[in-house]
Amino acid sequence: MKLSICICTYNRAEILKETLTSVYSHQGNHVEIEVLVINNNSSDHTLQVCSKFAESYLNFRVETEYEQGLSFARNRAIIEASSDWICYLDDDA
Repeated sequence: MKLSICICTYNRAEILKETLTSVYSHQGNHVEIEVLVINNNSSDHTLQVCSKFAESYLNFRVETEYEQGLSFARNRAIIEASSDWICYLDDDA
């Protein structure tokens, strides 16, 4: 089974870093995952945090949604996800 873990975020770079660290520390071998961050046009250092994870993990991607709002970000995640199964995870989880 392949699963897209989609994290929509806006100006929460430090919390996002903790969330991504946690996701990757719990990754098991029984499920193929893609981690997809939807940057909802953040003005902080979200993209720098994401670039560090992109350097370390092949199954990590970040896309930017310029239209503000969670619904726009989640809809973008549906478009960008590469699997049939999507799990939305909040950036502060």
